[in-house]
Amino acid sequence: MVWPYIGLAGRSSSLVIRMARNMILSANNEIRHATLKDVRHIIKLYVKALPQLKKLGLRELQSIFQEVDSDGKRTGYIVRALNFGDFYKKLDQYKTHLVDEANQKLKDKFGDKAP
Repeated sequence: MVWPYIGLAGRSSSLVIRMARNMILSANNEIRHATLKDVRHIIKLYVKALPQLKKLGLRELQSIFQEVDSDGKRTGYIVRALNFGDFYKKLDQYKTHLVDEANQKLKDKFGDKAP
């Protein structure tokens, strides 16, 4: 989701920033539309095959549409080329690292009296 990062760029007085924002949003929308098109196709195939799968005793096949992270846990996201579960996990780790690094710099500069 790119909205939190570029939402206000549309109000910028810079033409370059507004153009870059539009390019990013356009690319994001193209990816979303392509993903939805693929999901619709897969769901149609799934619905068509469901009666035969039930005869074989396979009932919990919705899980094949959910991605699994590197730890083997279901993330709840739809399977895509980019593994969103791993991406968000790494993003959270990076944010934590940045906060720890900033806290360490404050301690180094101010000691125990850091704000």
